[in-house]
Amino acid sequence: MAEKVEFKRNVNNAVMGDINEGPRQSQNNVVNFTIGSKIEFQPLTKLQRQDVTSKVKEVVALGGVSPLEVYRVLLNNFGAPNMDAFPGGQYMNAMELLNSRIALLKKSQTAAATSLPTSALSEETMACRDCTRHTVKIKSMRRTNLGLCVALSCSVIFSGWLFYETKAHAADYSTGTPKDEKCYIAGKSYSIGYIERVRGSVPVECVASTEDMPAMWLPANRVR
Repeated sequence: MAEKVEFKRNVNNAVMGDINEGPRQSQNNVVNFTIGSKIEFQPLTKLQRQDVTSKVKEVVALGGVSPLEVYRVLLNNFGAPNMDAFPGGQYMNAMELLNSRIALLKKSQTAAATSLPTSALSEETMACRDCTRHTVKIKSMRRTNLGLCVALSCSVIFSGWLFYETKAHAADYSTGTPKDEKCYIAGKSYSIGYIERVRGSVPVECVASTEDMPAMWLPANRVR
């Protein structure tokens, strides 16, 4: 049987022999230790995982960082190797961390937007809009003017050439040359009634000779 020994005063006395023997018992004293069962790991639920993903996307959009950097912060803060092993019990803490980061980013953007006076921003915006509008108008006017210049040049050249041809035939007719019932352009003859349409100029028609004038080109609308 085991004996129970009671120590009094300084324990060093027990070594020196100052021991008081306590009452003996017939059985040994037994100390029982109860160890609880191991807690089963609970990962994030599907809805919790969706909430975390949504907040991560918001941080990415505001901060201009990659999703991997945001997830790395979460895993480092809560000691998880990956999101599949992220403890569900830390869901609220993770959401709080992400919300605080979102609030900080929004505050930074608001401060940057208000760093310039509103009037200056408005004037700059209006100036840019006016410049763009005027630039478009100027380009359009230049294209229109160029087209008009080309058309006018063609009309002048063609009218001058017709005048020269008509004058030449009139001179031939005045010298007693028989009437020529044809009109000419660049050495080619055209019969009476032929209408020539030149781009950028008024259409002309070959008109038959009269008593004192040979066949010639005249504006088609004038003849009709």
